[in-house]
Amino acid sequence: MLRRAGFEVFEAANGSSAIDLLRAKISNIDLILLDITIPGASSQEVVAQAAKLYPSTKVVLTSAYGRDIVARVVDGPQIVSFIRKPFRIGDLVQTLQSALSDS
Repeated sequence: MLRRAGFEVFEAANGSSAIDLLRAKISNIDLILLDITIPGASSQEVVAQAAKLYPSTKVVLTSAYGRDIVARVVDGPQIVSFIRKPFRIGDLVQTLQSALSDS
């Protein structure tokens, strides 16, 4: 659905795969949509690697947990937004576009 909305998407099945993808430097990564509860490497580790390899990359967190709980689990200056699950695809697209347009 995100591809249909015009996004170029790279998918990772877990945190370790996400870090491998970041290290492969396939392309410039402008934005990461990241669930806080992922198997493998933690979401905090993914954020740390993204900050190291792509300092200007923005991160949008998602979770079924509330924003207050998420903020205690994952932190960093790259985190620009949060969207709570379940969400509608239109709301997700709007959140991602807004995150990308904010400087």
